Amino acid sequence: MDKKWKITLLAAVIIINCIIAYYPHFSNPYPILTDEYNHISFGKYILDEHRLPFTNPYFQYGEKHINFESGFHFFLALMFAITPGEPILYYKYFIVIFMIINSSLLFYLTFLWFKNYYISLLSVLFYGTIKSTGDLLAHNYFLPLTLGISLLLLSFIFFHKWEKEDTNSLLNKYIVYLMVILAITAITYPPALTFFAGILSLYILSMNHNLNKKLKVTKKQFLIYFICIFLISAILIISILSYYNSANYIIFNDTWTPIQADYSPIFFFGIISSVFAFLGLFHIMRKNKEKIIFYWFIFSIINIYLFYIFKFSILVPFIRLFVFYLIGMSILSGIGIIFTYNIIANYLNNYGKPDNIKYIKLLVVSIILLLILINYFFVFKYDLNPPHIINKDKYEALKYFKENYPKDLIIIANSYESHSIYPITGNKVHGIIGGNIGGGLPYVSNKLIYASCEEKKQIINKAKIDYPVEIARNSKKYIMISDFHQNCDVLQPIYEKGYFIYKIII
Repeated sequence: MDKKWKITLLAAVIIINCIIAYYPHFSNPYPILTDEYNHISFGKYILDEHRLPFTNPYFQYGEKHINFESGFHFFLALMFAITPGEPILYYKYFIVIFMIINSSLLFYLTFLWFKNYYISLLSVLFYGTIKSTGDLLAHNYFLPLTLGISLLLLSFIFFHKWEKEDTNSLLNKYIVYLMVILAITAITYPPALTFFAGILSLYILSMNHNLNKKLKVTKKQFLIYFICIFLISAILIISILSYYNSANYIIFNDTWTPIQADYSPIFFFGIISSVFAFLGLFHIMRKNKEKIIFYWFIFSIINIYLFYIFKFSILVPFIRLFVFYLIGMSILSGIGIIFTYNIIANYLNNYGKPDNIKYIKLLVVSIILLLILINYFFVFKYDLNPPHIINKDKYEALKYFKENYPKDLIIIANSYESHSIYPITGNKVHGIIGGNIGGGLPYVSNKLIYASCEEKKQIINKAKIDYPVEIARNSKKYIMISDFHQNCDVLQPIYEKGYFIYKIII
């Protein structure tokens, strides 16, 4: 195929992936998840406060937060600083940008590994079919995981280039690039770093490489050195984590992230694509080529079934591990399809009638494409339109509030919508759903919003809100936001156009 057509075909596949990833935003122009609003808040906090993002940005009293993804938040702060407009409005476009970046990186990595355009193209095609769910936060959201995938793919690219460079020296530009990427990954998305480390350890232990030549030692000596370094490092890490009672940073049980569904390693990815993936795995094992993808699969599947049986995973939280597993399966599916086609093509070349070979090959390609289209159909079959946190009316109300009221007010809204308050208005809130950043007493806000007028008066006048700053002492600082009209004389309306904003008075 001509190079121009190859580029066109790749671009078409990436565009399809972008459409699938962006699909929920055709009906919702705002961020979808509370997690997305939380990360926007951290980026905004860095710009507004000029401080490190280790404090929950939603609260006035500065609740401390252990932020393992600060690199992502610095990235967001940089993007917000150089991009005009409201982050809440253009945040969705990062999904498209990073789908292009990650699809391109995946194509480049698989091409480095297998030197086959069609394997790389199909890997990208299957990569785009990875489904997002309520807890498997894949392509439809822009989260630290998204940037983590970019860093993971870059890590494999630079490792491959370092390993395959025709030199016996340990030090070259690619090892420097790799170290820089790993350092960035450590502060941006640690699960990508530990996943890479786990695969690399299995790969090095397998001795399916010639890394010993870079150390100028025999394979036996290299293996002994590596095992010693590995054991010493493992003992040190375990000792430090045990001393600080922090083993939960490498051993993740089923309470780390509540999982809403059973994720079958076969059925979730799809029967068709899984069959091709296992054919690809068989081909890799048989040919003994680029075995690192084999160890990608082995490390993933061991941890997946470890979680299913014992309810914990090692190095990577299960729900993140499953996304990385699906990326590996996407690569194996691309290999499997080409492997299947080559077997059929070789058989036809050896035993088929010359006049019919061309048409039979065309039929085989058509069947494979049909199977891929069926696989895509099952992706769109799932609901990709989660509930909206805010809509146009709510955004316009919050925008009005931002433009007409100071930032030192504290907002009482329901715990779900409270996630959008600080990113849009810059005001602090009373409580949010805890999630991964902790926070506040959301049930108190909900109680006040949905209480009767008499109950509201009792709560306000007796200062029963369980919060460090009492409403009774700071009544001028508190604003209530509600989805519905509130008819109560302790609430003074300041905005009533589809969304209702009230000043609390005593």
